[in-house]
Amino acid sequence: EDIHDVNLRCSCGRKRYVIPQYLFDDPITKLIKNKHGYWFAWYTWKQLNQFNAENSLILTNKQNKSIKYNADVCFAYKNKLIVIECKDTSDVEDVKQKVALINEIADIFVLATTSKVDQESLEFISGELKNKFQYVTLKDVDNLSSVIGGFLKSKTRASTLFDGF
Repeated sequence: EDIHDVNLRCSCGRKRYVIPQYLFDDPITKLIKNKHGYWFAWYTWKQLNQFNAENSLILTNKQNKSIKYNADVCFAYKNKLIVIECKDTSDVEDVKQKVALINEIADIFVLATTSKVDQESLEFISGELKNKFQYVTLKDVDNLSSVIGGFLKSKTRASTLFDGF
């Protein structure tokens, strides 16, 4: 009668518990193997097509080409490079490790996440990137085009900080 109550009783009278497991068939498993999170970069990229955004670009340091950063989504806006990192996890350690390079490359860096990121990590990234940093949380991931568009317009008004941006 209650579809949420999946507790069963064995013929011996003891209660048994059912734990649902979701298994993909082989073709799906092979397709998504090691691809966790890529859906979010693709989803973000599709939302930002009005900005002619590109996805999955490798950006390098000018002096040392071996130092690289894989940008999930990026686009140019008024001669400024906007880089968007899409995280389907709360782990932003790779961003923290590359923050100096991000600061060198990006004019604006947007961290969009579907999971809550700890405040200490956000403060570290924000402290390094200063006014270049924008954080987009789960509540706004379906509306990234408007959120980023609004952010860019607000930066346009802050022309003293962004050299006419």
